Amino acid sequence: MADQPTNPYQLQALFRRGGMSRRAFMRNALLLGMSMGAAQTLLAACAQPGAPVAEAPAADAPAASTTPKAGGEATWAIDSDVVNLIPFGGVSGANHWGKELFYDSLLEWDKDLNVQPAIAERWEAPDDTSWIFYLRQGLKFHNGDEVTADDVIYSMELQKTPPEPGVPNSFYPAIESVEAIDKYTVKFNMTGPDPSVEGYLAWSRYSAIIPKDAYTRWNLLTEGVGTGPFKLVQYVPNDRVEYERNPDFWKPDLPYLDKITLKVLPDESGRVAALRSGEIHGCSVTADTALTLANDPDITILKGLFSAPRVLQFTILGDDKPWNDVRVRQAMSKAIDRQQIIDNVFGGEAVLSAAVPPGYGDWFISSEELAENWFKQDLEAAKQLMIDAGYADGFEITLYSIANHDATQTAEVVQQQLKEINITVEVIAEEIGPFAKRVGDGTFDWCSTGRGMRPDVTRYVNDFGDPAAGVAARWFNNGDGWKNDEMIELYQKALVELNSEERHKQIRRIQEIILDEAPHIYICQPFKFHAVRNNLKDMYVGFNDFHPGLRTVWLDS
Repeated sequence: MADQPTNPYQLQALFRRGGMSRRAFMRNALLLGMSMGAAQTLLAACAQPGAPVAEAPAADAPAASTTPKAGGEATWAIDSDVVNLIPFGGVSGANHWGKELFYDSLLEWDKDLNVQPAIAERWEAPDDTSWIFYLRQGLKFHNGDEVTADDVIYSMELQKTPPEPGVPNSFYPAIESVEAIDKYTVKFNMTGPDPSVEGYLAWSRYSAIIPKDAYTRWNLLTEGVGTGPFKLVQYVPNDRVEYERNPDFWKPDLPYLDKITLKVLPDESGRVAALRSGEIHGCSVTADTALTLANDPDITILKGLFSAPRVLQFTILGDDKPWNDVRVRQAMSKAIDRQQIIDNVFGGEAVLSAAVPPGYGDWFISSEELAENWFKQDLEAAKQLMIDAGYADGFEITLYSIANHDATQTAEVVQQQLKEINITVEVIAEEIGPFAKRVGDGTFDWCSTGRGMRPDVTRYVNDFGDPAAGVAARWFNNGDGWKNDEMIELYQKALVELNSEERHKQIRRIQEIILDEAPHIYICQPFKFHAVRNNLKDMYVGFNDFHPGLRTVWLDS
């Protein structure tokens, strides 16, 4: 494995020398197999005189010491079609894969999730109810138009309620209005304190800045004009997305590549064959495939945590379906052997996860605690809960999943496990397009999916804290099918809480309620593996589950 410390002493030395942030320290500690408690102990020891130090290269140093080279064309394979390139309201993560190279937001994350300037060169929050962003002057869209405050206002207004086929934005901050102070200065007037603003903008999934009136000037399903490092050349559905270098990108000397292509290859064996032959330069692979490729002298394996906790999502509509009863959902959760899923589906390369995934700061519940208090398989208790709920003889349920994805493998293991409590599960695998639409529309009983990266910790639990908003309104019948009053109150407090200690308590309790009531059933968080040819430099596993490294990769030959 590349670009990560190989033991705790190297990790400690890197942190003490300022080689990584606290967030990166915790994430790397988990990668080394340390528990949350052990990682926190080691982190605390970094401040103690005489703590052991080992010499090691910086964790983020490139594999080669050569200077990045400009030029060349690279191809990266993706396992799902991007479906469309709409800037706002795309349901699937693949939608952002397709657009992240040519759109920018006001802010951005670096690889350790530190917020950095982007379209806005600086910003400030003069009080609890306003944010001011100062735009880069002279910055151009790919069509040559200058970026101004009018473009930001237009973009922000569309983000909250996107044009179809975009879905309502559940993550939009508490922005009451956006106004131009001058041509290059924008002010957000807030309804109240909101600690999620910077994260929302840096996440960029729903916060692209596009030219004013873009929706009437272009077909944004297949076209796009942004300020990113690459210009969109063409999108060929179910085949590829092609880009070319933006010579006017606001970061000097970037990007290095002249052209880059995302090639749609859903079948992993096809991706591996293309990688070995040199047809593509890199792709994501499963843990088992990463192991088989590890000894290939032409290929480097990159491993990292990322944010996509695997989850089984219910619709709870207040009708006569058995899973409207909390005891049935609890029984289903207790009947699931998550370790078997980790071993059989993810080759052992996953950790237990609740709503907030491991590696997201220190907001998550540790795998050890989850295993002890919530995720221990207990068939006898599950059967008793089914008897108590009046479903000793079981019932039938349909479980939708994503074709050619671990979501389907997970669904098939769950299908077998739930037979033990007389539940018959029909698994239906769909392509990402119709599956994403089904999830957004709420037209499912149960689905196997991943939750994805979130801009702020509250957004990992927003569907439960506000079940009458966004897509959750369809899943929980506007809160008439399922809601928890304590959680709603805690969530509303967490949205505006600026005291970190209090906010941690609120988020912790919200996660406990989700685990207890199981409106969705969380499974695990897998590690992600990239397999790259050795001549593609500086790629990394993005915690956001996108491909931010493609903005800065370069070819050594």
